[in-house]
Amino acid sequence: MSAPPQHPPVRLEGAGNRFLLVDALAGPPPQDPAALARAACATDPFRPDGLLVLGRARSGELCMAIFNRDGSRPEACGNGLRCLAWYAVEAGHTPAGAFTVHTDAGARGVRVDAGAQGGGDGGEEVRVAMGRAILGPPLPVGQDVAGSGGGGGDHGVPVDVGNPHLVLWRGTLDEHEVEALGPRLEHHPHFPDGTNVEFAARRPDGSLAARVWERGVGQTAACGTGACAVAAVGAERQGLPWPVRVAMPGGLLTVDRDASGELWLAGPVELR
Repeated sequence: MSAPPQHPPVRLEGAGNRFLLVDALAGPPPQDPAALARAACATDPFRPDGLLVLGRARSGELCMAIFNRDGSRPEACGNGLRCLAWYAVEAGHTPAGAFTVHTDAGARGVRVDAGAQGGGDGGEEVRVAMGRAILGPPLPVGQDVAGSGGGGGDHGVPVDVGNPHLVLWRGTLDEHEVEALGPRLEHHPHFPDGTNVEFAARRPDGSLAARVWERGVGQTAACGTGACAVAAVGAERQGLPWPVRVAMPGGLLTVDRDASGELWLAGPVELR
């Protein structure tokens, strides 16, 4: 018996994060998803940041695997999870409403409202649970950033939201600084497996602006776990009230914290 045909990957975007999604519930999973991620992200004109693979856990619930542009497998991806959750409802793999998706960072609750439609008009908001944020003490980051930007550029705040982050507070943001410092700070010795790096600044309206250097990807238009890390630092170290709005080059994400301390990430999803 021949194997079922492999469906072409679906193009999805979440607030600027671009993903290819392989539906392993509609066809066979890729034999080498890391190699597929490297090849597709290098050649696809959509310029994806990573590859999502949708499947089922042994429990029967949905599961997600993600592979970065360089083929590495991160523990968590907020915007990827939002995109996958929306697609799972759209493809009929699960009813709309609240359900669970298993990730490398653990089981995550998601919510996709009935009638949510992806499209080119800004997309439909999808909300996902991201676990708790664990903030560490200020971390010296070396002479590379001493005196740059504003607000104590020689220290960053380590944040664990299922994957590692380093948040640097700034007076203003400069994409050239992200390109210059991001690759070096990604490999800071405090993070043996590398880290994502966020540069954040407070805006006059009380929201935050942020730029992200993603581990294994480079500078991206958005990062869901990065938005969570930045929001947690803004709330716990800068006194911002929840929910915290985080504006990234690709779009606006909103992070809230419930009574249990769990963070919830919300933002648009679009089918491309």
